[in-house]
Amino acid sequence: MTTSITLRNTKGSPLTYNEVDANFTNLAATADAATISVSSKSEAVALGVAADAADMGTFTGSTIPDNSDAKEAIQALETAVETKANASALGVAATAADMGTFTGSTIPDASDAKEAIQALETAVETKANASALGVAATAADMGTFTGSTIPYGQTAKQSLQALETAVELRATIAAIADNAGVDSGDGLIGSDDGSSGSLWTTIKGFISYLRSSVGSSIVGFIQSGAGAVLRTAQDKMRDIVNVKDFGAVGDGSTDDTAAINAAITAVSSAGGTVLLGAATYRVTGTIIQKNGVTLCGYGPRATILNFANGTLDCITATGSAGNYLYGIFIRDLQMTFSGKTGGRAVFWTYVANSALDNVEINGSYTGIDIYIANTVSLNRVRIVTVTSSYALRWRAPTDGSARSDVLNLSDVVLNPGWGAVDGIVWSGLAQTMNMCNVAVLQARYGLAIKATPASFPNVPAFLEAINFQVEGASQQSVRIECGSQYHFFDCGLLNRYGTTGQGSADDYAVAIYGDVADSITNGIKFIGCHIGDCAKSTIYTEARGVIVSACSLVNGGRLAANTYPAVQVAAVAQDTDICDCRDYTWGALNNYKHMIQLDNGSIRNRVQGNFSVSPGTGLILNNSIAGDNQIEGNWTNKSGYTSADGFNGVPQADGNAVGHSITAANFLAPILLRSGPAANFSDTTPTAAQIVAAIANPSATSCIRLLIANTTAFQMTILAGTGVTFGGNVSGGNFVLPAKTTRSFMLRIVNSLAGSESVNLLG
Repeated sequence: MTTSITLRNTKGSPLTYNEVDANFTNLAATADAATISVSSKSEAVALGVAADAADMGTFTGSTIPDNSDAKEAIQALETAVETKANASALGVAATAADMGTFTGSTIPDASDAKEAIQALETAVETKANASALGVAATAADMGTFTGSTIPYGQTAKQSLQALETAVELRATIAAIADNAGVDSGDGLIGSDDGSSGSLWTTIKGFISYLRSSVGSSIVGFIQSGAGAVLRTAQDKMRDIVNVKDFGAVGDGSTDDTAAINAAITAVSSAGGTVLLGAATYRVTGTIIQKNGVTLCGYGPRATILNFANGTLDCITATGSAGNYLYGIFIRDLQMTFSGKTGGRAVFWTYVANSALDNVEINGSYTGIDIYIANTVSLNRVRIVTVTSSYALRWRAPTDGSARSDVLNLSDVVLNPGWGAVDGIVWSGLAQTMNMCNVAVLQARYGLAIKATPASFPNVPAFLEAINFQVEGASQQSVRIECGSQYHFFDCGLLNRYGTTGQGSADDYAVAIYGDVADSITNGIKFIGCHIGDCAKSTIYTEARGVIVSACSLVNGGRLAANTYPAVQVAAVAQDTDICDCRDYTWGALNNYKHMIQLDNGSIRNRVQGNFSVSPGTGLILNNSIAGDNQIEGNWTNKSGYTSADGFNGVPQADGNAVGHSITAANFLAPILLRSGPAANFSDTTPTAAQIVAAIANPSATSCIRLLIANTTAFQMTILAGTGVTFGGNVSGGNFVLPAKTTRSFMLRIVNSLAGSESVNLLG
């Protein structure tokens, strides 16, 4: 076997890295056929190695002893080649036949090992000979080794050391593989599994193992920070599963349904996250969520699930009565739809402690349906353009067989687009909804709390809505058909009657109906809300215990003038409290017939402290015959309503200089401001007949609150007119108001029959 060795003898042109490497490769190729046995120093001398070469100095990091002469350095290397294996490691052969041709070298062709070493030794005995080989003794002479492993600006000895290090590495590789095998990846490198002895056998096999399904199991990982423990890369990377691990493509055209469901199934046993990277995934079936699985994207603009699945539901999570699914999450993605003709965007049933967060649903057939579920949250959810039914439905059976508890809505926008689509539909034994910063735009009903036949008592209950905004409802902003304890704070509930696209077919902004006779619907509050902009009354109620406080009842001039009151309390309503409201918004017209209308049959109503701007016919229309209504302190900027409104209207001033009979208009004003007299004086109330005649639709039990202010510096005495009796804090049968004092009175109609009128004034 011959070996090709490349040498150069031109100063400044050392061997290139590849040429040096090729030399060692060719030398190593002879290893299997070569046998060398060097067992003693005498044999080293016998090889023609001289002992008087110059002192070689320090061999840092080398196996050669420091300050060796040339012969000692070679003897040190010789010790490492005492066996054929070690000789093979150095790529040195013992026979001339093995050495082959030394093309371009000073070593004679077909030299044996001793002859080759002697030739090299002779060549380096003097600096002149070293220079002849292209080797210099000083750093300056060595020049630059372009593309070489030898550092720049080295001395001859340092260069040899650099080459020696490379040789030793090469020799080690050669010791465990024949050179041809190394180059092709077939070299033997043994086993490292500690047991079978056959985990890897070649470099190529080892690389194949790394690239295999279990390759990451032999790569280590440790997190930064104190206390971190060593894990395999495989264990670390399995913390989160990507749908592409199971074959998802995400190009918008390949069907990724199976891959996504396979990823969900893979993590469902222990729970975990299925990651959908920034891509568009086409889905032609249904994505089935399982217990404890989070479906997570990179954000609604980056991760898109496009459903082209006809009438199928898109994402479902379905537990059972004895096996609820917990910890179901959908996060940071967008759902879009192609050619949908049915099916819900999301359907969850028998789930608990689950949520949608930062999700956009754009163009679904039907929205989100949550049925028999506990503690579900929608945060930063946006649903736009819905074809049918509803954007969000929360429900439970109406027969009481199962229930839903706690739905939390935060930063949610529902914009289904005008049509027969509702914003939020709530029905059955589903109780406790919390809303904060929720907006429903362009829906038929913004919020519809639905009753079904015989649903009572399995009806919704408990709503806390803060900053709930409905705008552009084509029917009603809020429709309540049943249930109890619904509280609205700082909400805007506006139909926007007559605006483009709204349809102008709406009626009330808020409609509250009774579930069964006698109106079981109860406990409803509107505090600090902006309500109206509709075709009928802002609020219509048949319920019990409705409180409307500090609200703006907005008309906006869209209502036909003098057709509906701002608030209508129906005959079956009880315990309605309307206080501190106003029916005017700056810059908007007011076409209400009355501010508040109490229908006959309603009882225990309190109407107090309300302000109306220019009502069409009257401030308060009290058709109730109940004696326990309390109506006081309501007023308007428009005069002429005292005859119809009792203690409601424009405050009246009475400046007569002497005592006299008070007119019915002044007596029944919201406030009677008495001034004028310059001495103690006495005024007489109107007669009972005059008082009854001044009140629209009086009944035998109507009660009205009055307020009389004595603004003079003198004592005022109030005397009873015909048919009027006094009760309470009287003096000598009369009411006495000291100077600069005010007194509140309750006027009760005892008998309103003509010719038999009787009233009682308490104060």
